[in-house]
Amino acid sequence: RLCDLLLARGITPLVTLYHWDLPSELQADGGWLNPRTGELFGQYADAVATRLGDRVGSWATLNEPWCSAFLGYAAGIHAPGLRQPAAALEVAYRL
Repeated sequence: RLCDLLLARGITPLVTLYHWDLPSELQADGGWLNPRTGELFGQYADAVATRLGDRVGSWATLNEPWCSAFLGYAAGIHAPGLRQPAAALEVAYRL
């Protein structure tokens, strides 16, 4: 509905699929350290593109993956707040 409202007002929608909004259930299962999260993200991206692809021409899959990986998993200053440098490398790979 939001895309339809934007288009009706002459605004071109730009969709970002992930910006620090990992569902808590996925985080409880390991977040981006769990290989399944990437698979589920792929399914999510497919579902959103299928639903909105006729109205959205510009997509960003991941916003600031470096920040998600290193500030969240190594420095601990963003979600999920871990301080595990090796984990950050694994997360960066998955992102």
